[in-house]
Amino acid sequence: MRSIKKMLALLLTAAMLLTLFAAVPVSAADYPLTITEITSSNGSVTSVIAEAAAETGGTARALVGVYENDALVNFGMSDVTAYNETGTAEFEIPNGVSYSEDQKVTAYIWSCGINGDLTMIPLADSMELKASEPSPSPSVTPDEPYSE
Repeated sequence: MRSIKKMLALLLTAAMLLTLFAAVPVSAADYPLTITEITSSNGSVTSVIAEAAAETGGTARALVGVYENDALVNFGMSDVTAYNETGTAEFEIPNGVSYSEDQKVTAYIWSCGINGDLTMIPLADSMELKASEPSPSPSVTPDEPYSE
């Protein structure tokens, strides 16, 4: 189990470097997918949603990395997901990837073969999960009765 986690951590690190420093594609417009949403529930990323460009299709995996002080502390990967020009693709993360509010969460999408092997080709710009702002709670002061 440790060797699998170590291998996946190395794979994610290598893929991040390829995403950041890859010579091709040059601009975001060249990528076949655009990450539109990172879905989370109860402090765990459950899926990555992407929009496909016209005249494109293939198979891919979404990878989610959780960072604390720029160090990778948790990660997860979606199952192989097919995408095509018909629109939205949802990359579900089977066990979710847990994170806390003070950690940075980044999603990536890379090409893979039918059997699930990553080809290390980035298919979308990475996207960072933005922390949700806490909803304002009603305040009660001794001089005023509580009302909504």
